[in-house]
Amino acid sequence: MTILPVTIGESNPQCNTAAVQKNVAAFNLVLSALAGGLSAFTAPKLGSLSDRYGRTRLIVIASCGGLLNETITILAAKFPDVIDYRVLVLGSFFE
Repeated sequence: MTILPVTIGESNPQCNTAAVQKNVAAFNLVLSALAGGLSAFTAPKLGSLSDRYGRTRLIVIASCGGLLNETITILAAKFPDVIDYRVLVLGSFFE
């Protein structure tokens, strides 16, 4: 079996196989379920804390998680040999 390199910004036919698409869908499901599940648990607590300490502070703190997630995504995409793709799960946790 020949493994073709992925060229960023170009057509990569090896990524259009059913097995690759299945794995990508499963990984996206894990990321979405983790982020959604944790949001369901933390949203009520953040709502009560925002009533006590102010909405602006809590929005800034919550936005830092999204910023950290995007930073992890960029680093994983830029340095795939150093940072494993499974680190994206950690980014989803912070979001």
